[in-house]
Amino acid sequence: MFQSLLATLILTQAPPMPPVIALNGGFFVITEGTVVTKVNTKQWAKPRANSFALKDRKSTLSWDAKGLTIKTGTQVRTTKFADLPTLAKFFTPDEIQSYRSQLASKEVKAEAVSLSGWERVGEILYLVPRWETKAKKTWLEMIVRVDLTKPSPWIEPMAVVDGFSTAKLAVEDHLIRTPGGVGLVAERDGEWGFSFWAMKDPATTFRAIGQFPRLFDVNADGTVLRFIEKTSYGTQLAGMAKLPTGERADLAENRDPMHFPGDTAEIVQISSPKAVTLRNTESGLELKLPVNVGVRNVPPGVLVWVPRENPTQAVLYSRAGLRAVARWTKPATKPTPPAPRL
Repeated sequence: MFQSLLATLILTQAPPMPPVIALNGGFFVITEGTVVTKVNTKQWAKPRANSFALKDRKSTLSWDAKGLTIKTGTQVRTTKFADLPTLAKFFTPDEIQSYRSQLASKEVKAEAVSLSGWERVGEILYLVPRWETKAKKTWLEMIVRVDLTKPSPWIEPMAVVDGFSTAKLAVEDHLIRTPGGVGLVAERDGEWGFSFWAMKDPATTFRAIGQFPRLFDVNADGTVLRFIEKTSYGTQLAGMAKLPTGERADLAENRDPMHFPGDTAEIVQISSPKAVTLRNTESGLELKLPVNVGVRNVPPGVLVWVPRENPTQAVLYSRAGLRAVARWTKPATKPTPPAPRL
């Protein structure tokens, strides 16, 4: 009796409704039951921060041409970290002497002039000031921390970065929180990798991954680094690396430009002069599309629309099989009735 009833319920259950796609003010809205996903057709990647300011319960911290300023009540303190390159905790006597010689000849600057990144972990703020040479090349980066729970928070140097981050501007946020510590994508001796600090050592540990990447980003929990790498023989290589170990896996290779059109690595987009190709990096399945398309890999699937600007059609594809699961077409515009004759 029970089995018969169960079979009847299974047979009479309505199949799941397919996703519904709508366009509203530059956003595609994908509705699956009670789940709604918005897709911005104008911008995908979040712009990198080019300024730093943090207001805590009792302190305000900011970075500008004066360096780091911390205001707590009526107390205002500013630093450009000029004393850090001579700390015996981090540098040998020979390194300090070499630095002083370069400083005397004005080859390097004593003060940190840039900020390569920051990350707040609970009530601790980590910062990466950057020192540059006269030719504006990075010669030193360090991790410092600020304990925001203290009555008068101030800086505490923690570690020297092994290698140099990819930061070039006066303020960029390249510091990554990852399991067990923080780190940066860095370059050293012609290689690139991940410079990881486990919050206990006087220096980070550089873990080589490969040649220098053209593009890279990190997932939300800091466990996977995705990259597009330019090889020495002229191709582009899409891959991913586990963090913080740096263990890598290659996903796709092509001579045409590639990027990941979303937050995961299952889909890579290859853009040639004649077509856009979507490739599932796990199965190798490919889908060829016209050049003038927009693509976003989002939780419900891979959304493709055409044309890229002012779309008139859209299709949602499954990631695994790259099969169409939902479609949208711009409603026809009703003609404007002629004005009545007077």
